Amino acid sequence: MTGLRREHALGGRDGVERGLLLAALAFGCREGSGASASATAALPSGATASPAASVAVPLAAPPSGAGAEVSLELIDDFNPPRPSSTGAGADGAPAAAWDAALGGLSGLFYSAPDNLLYAISDDRGRFPAPRLYSFGLELGEHLLRLAPRSVVLLHEPEPTGSLTALDGEGLAGDGRALFLSVEGNEEPPSQRESRVLQLDRDGLVRGSVLVPPAFRPAGGDQPPRGTRANLGFEGLSVSPSGRWLFAMAEAALYQDGPVASFDQGTRVRLARWDLERPGEPLELGYRTDPVEPRLEAPSVAHNGVSELVALDDERLLVLERAYVEAGERRVNTVRIFQVDLAQAAAEGGSPPLLAKRLVLDLNDVVARFDEGQRELDNFEGMTLGPRLASGNPSLLLVSDDNFSARQRTVFVAFELRTR
Repeated sequence: MTGLRREHALGGRDGVERGLLLAALAFGCREGSGASASATAALPSGATASPAASVAVPLAAPPSGAGAEVSLELIDDFNPPRPSSTGAGADGAPAAAWDAALGGLSGLFYSAPDNLLYAISDDRGRFPAPRLYSFGLELGEHLLRLAPRSVVLLHEPEPTGSLTALDGEGLAGDGRALFLSVEGNEEPPSQRESRVLQLDRDGLVRGSVLVPPAFRPAGGDQPPRGTRANLGFEGLSVSPSGRWLFAMAEAALYQDGPVASFDQGTRVRLARWDLERPGEPLELGYRTDPVEPRLEAPSVAHNGVSELVALDDERLLVLERAYVEAGERRVNTVRIFQVDLAQAAAEGGSPPLLAKRLVLDLNDVVARFDEGQRELDNFEGMTLGPRLASGNPSLLLVSDDNFSARQRTVFVAFELRTR
């Protein structure tokens, strides 16, 4: 333990902040190293510094059989213990290891060299600063276990306030640094634009990726365009080769059509940046499924892209997450699809549309989850994990509990097979 960040970076220590600080101390909070000589200037919303232009060492080996179809076989699910009044978790583990401050996990990235699983929390200002967690990982033929290792607070070389209420959603890495997708929300106004940040593992924000004009909001009295509030960049991944960075919005841009309904899906955009040659990315289209299930008198009905994973330079897995609430009934539908960029079809003046193939409906495996945990929740994070004894890679998922007592954090592992 190296201590907490300086108080001016955390702000005043009221009751909520003291709770986070105590949780961070118990969890193993590391202090950020501060700005280095090579760090970019602090980045307010909308800044556009390009990422480094060299091919990085991949952190997770790509699946074999490039161009082939893949399937997923459930390995295990892991449900972190909830802290109790006795100071211990439900399984006897120290409560401090899984403190109530840990939640909102919406993006995952696995680092093979140190066997650490990183996760970003999208708390949107509930705590003093956005938080990046790491976990030790144990994965076997029918075993998944995680243990908290550290939490770091995101920070800038010089504080500008641009991290206040940050809605970090996707997390990816290229061997040196991490990338973080920011969804974009109306409040505070400084967070309206959807962005992709570049940061060190100590939480230092170094720069941001150039976002195409199509994703940016219109100014003044112009018709709405760009990402919708809270429906911007959700999915984020770096190809195993380290060359390509992918980001996908959760729902359609204003100019691309409506959000999903019970009758139709939503046409979202995918951006692919070349990390060897920074500049404008390639843009492609992807259509989600309609909202399911069709319940009567719903108060909430939504489907969108919540994550993606690059299998290689051309193939992606896309996570669609639907939620319907009607009265006391709340249903999540979670599906994983495979797409191949080489098979995108031109569509008039719109970006070429990706064809998709269903790989797995999680409803087909939820009955094999731990007893008492056999229901789907709000899955938002996904990453390639370590290789298994079979030689096949693993795929790891996590759900975002939204800091709600009626939701939960759950990790799930799959074996990724090529056929």
